[in-house]
Amino acid sequence: GGRRPAVLLAELSRLLPDEVLPEVCVDWLAGADRSGGAIAWDGEVARVVGVCLASGVQLAPVLVAAIRRMPDYPLWSGRGVLAELAAAFPRLVLNPGEAWSDAALADADSRGQPWLDLLRHAVTASTAKPSARWEKTARGLLAAVGERAAAERIGAWLALVGRPRTIPLAGRGRGANELFDPYNVNGMRGLAWMLGFVAADAESARSLASLVQAALRRLPGLGPRSPKVANAAVYGLSRMSGHAARSTWASVPR
Repeated sequence: GGRRPAVLLAELSRLLPDEVLPEVCVDWLAGADRSGGAIAWDGEVARVVGVCLASGVQLAPVLVAAIRRMPDYPLWSGRGVLAELAAAFPRLVLNPGEAWSDAALADADSRGQPWLDLLRHAVTASTAKPSARWEKTARGLLAAVGERAAAERIGAWLALVGRPRTIPLAGRGRGANELFDPYNVNGMRGLAWMLGFVAADAESARSLASLVQAALRRLPGLGPRSPKVANAAVYGLSRMSGHAARSTWASVPR
């Protein structure tokens, strides 16, 4: 009757032999990111993804991003299994679809493995402030790519945060395209910390200040976009030395 096509495809997938699943269900996986009713089945997405991977099917980056977002949906109960599968895409360090993450991924891809390693460490920023061990590793990675180059590129990426999504999300509810991609939030935090370690120029300070403003922007019915990201940018500013950084720091809301 009135059931959505994604729902029907999901039910159909249970009846097909595994070797047929990849050809039939990649479109369904993409649809699951847009259709709230398509993500409630325990393990169904994880099963289809697992079959795709086992069959050697290359999932498009936009589809990997959709898979990574699913554990954040209220109706999803397969978080553990899906998070495990999401780790099977190591080269796609960030989710594409945001202006800043697209720029970071493109730069890292063109500049080589040390930049990918830097981004991979950035996404491990899961605490309120960096530990001494986290900072030590970060400083080593920053030195490997060159601190001046790192400050320039990280500042340029973070200056893009808050711009309209490059890949809009359909059917995800009010404010979906205004919120930060939940998978990318830790990456923003880690990069904000790193910029604070290596930069002291006015442009870098402005990038962090604009990140604070973008993260604190209030969305109707949802509140601030991401206090976690705002706090990380404030922390990054607090670690910067020099007059420009201090002047910018004094004007940032805390």
